[in-house]
Amino acid sequence: MEGSCAGRSTKETAGSEADRGKHTEWRTNRGLFRACSGGYTCTGGNVLFCIVYVKGVDIVKKRYYAAYGSNLNVSQMSYRCPFAKLYGTGVIKDYTLQFKGNPESAFATIAPKNGSSVPAAVWEIQPSDERSLDRYEGYPSHYFKKNVPVRLNDCQEVNAMLFVMNLKMNFGFQSTHYYRSVHQGYMDCCLD
Repeated sequence: MEGSCAGRSTKETAGSEADRGKHTEWRTNRGLFRACSGGYTCTGGNVLFCIVYVKGVDIVKKRYYAAYGSNLNVSQMSYRCPFAKLYGTGVIKDYTLQFKGNPESAFATIAPKNGSSVPAAVWEIQPSDERSLDRYEGYPSHYFKKNVPVRLNDCQEVNAMLFVMNLKMNFGFQSTHYYRSVHQGYMDCCLD
């Protein structure tokens, strides 16, 4: 049902005068819910929960993940992170690609190096995808997380989370299986 919504505007969420005071209510077995437009906070009426709709504002912040190893592989990512969407490809500047771990079974990681760059794919991920990546990467014992800027091929720059291997690990050689997976990822993402 339509009603009126008393409240105050905020700097970040101010709506237009036409939107002022509009809301929709619905009742469930858990109580009364109210969805307001125009950036106003619901008050009164024993409202359990208020959802504020703001035109032009993305309420849920997007989470980006930068892949540079086997998670470039689109088939593996679709299996591991079914809600992830490939956002774009580009480079992580001032880093270099390394392989560390066991001497005969090393995995990709990156390390700072001025003037170098690492090709990467940026995925838009959901919380469940991130939990899956945490398990796959052995976070926080084997890899830790770091946020870095990624320069996309369309010249856009996004801040993305990535995994960096524990700094105590030694250099090694990747297995044939791992190499093929990373190589397929480079082909999937059209990376050099």
